[in-house]
Amino acid sequence: MKPTDPKSGTKVVVNKGDKKNKGTPMIYYSTTSQRLKFGLLLKDDDGDEELKFEWSAKHVPFNYWTHVAVSLKEKAFLLYLNGTFDSSFKIKDK
Repeated sequence: MKPTDPKSGTKVVVNKGDKKNKGTPMIYYSTTSQRLKFGLLLKDDDGDEELKFEWSAKHVPFNYWTHVAVSLKEKAFLLYLNGTFDSSFKIKDK
């Protein structure tokens, strides 16, 4: 991604799936903090939903390309920036 618009607000980077799906991934960019908010919309078999998210540890600067990748590994959602691990959160079983 290459953020170029410094206007205040939150920009959608990725928002896949819909509310019917379990584990819908999402990534947002905050122009105020210049950080990514990444997370999952979790839904159990009873239909109860929980939004679990975390902020990136590093800033994503304006006018520079940043490679963003997420991975799900052993009940953890991992964020990588420019090929380097940035942050993660655990996904609990319901």
